[in-house]
Amino acid sequence: MINDLHEAAEEDEDQVVGSLVISQLHQLRTTTEAFDAEIILPYKGDEYAAALRDENYPTDTVDEIVEMLIDVNDGETFPEIEVTIDDIGNYNYVEEELTLSGMISPYEIEWEMSVTPNVVDEDGDPVPGGVAIGSDYSDDGSFVSTIDMSDVEESGDYYIEFSDLWYEEEFLTIPFQFYVEPRAINELENSEDAAIEHFNWLIQDAEELGVDAEGYDTLSDEQRQDVFEQVIWERPIDGYETVNDIVEAFNDAIEAQQS
Repeated sequence: MINDLHEAAEEDEDQVVGSLVISQLHQLRTTTEAFDAEIILPYKGDEYAAALRDENYPTDTVDEIVEMLIDVNDGETFPEIEVTIDDIGNYNYVEEELTLSGMISPYEIEWEMSVTPNVVDEDGDPVPGGVAIGSDYSDDGSFVSTIDMSDVEESGDYYIEFSDLWYEEEFLTIPFQFYVEPRAINELENSEDAAIEHFNWLIQDAEELGVDAEGYDTLSDEQRQDVFEQVIWERPIDGYETVNDIVEAFNDAIEAQQS
């Protein structure tokens, strides 16, 4: 592995040597557990590479590499990074994605710092099918991340954890409620196929979602069936994009039955 580190440090016009060295240093760190992530400064990659190429600089053992890092850092330590989330959107069932925006501070583009969103359940376990499509970053540290939940098969409480590329530690956790039922509503071919099982979730979480539960309770079974069918009749060609869109259509259908 130390040989891989030295190879990464070799000058190459076609590759970003500093980034390769940083990556190899973190692999060495996680494999040996001989030093902490804080000692690797991402913006010092080129300086580390130069030291590794210097034949007069001993870097043949892990201890010597650690001494090199301390020497090159010259008293500098990794800055405390704060990640904040400015906005989290509604899950889009047509595009099958959720977007959220935030800020990394402090941030310098040459640090190649990034945060990776991971979807976990209430126990903190990774969610099969909850996929981070990626994040786009701006020079000021602002970013937009995208989550794909298209393969998640159960409704429930989920969390988005942001982990730092270098520290591999949790920065923050954002809770969100995810429903699979809107997919079934979007996939119904005929309005006559709409039934209570497609809409139970709206009634169960009526207060949280803003559903007119009192108005719904006043309707007869026949009127309720008409509500279900109207939601399907008025469905956009591509389907309802968000839970809020379905709630609005549901409430409108209740009002229509009351008039």
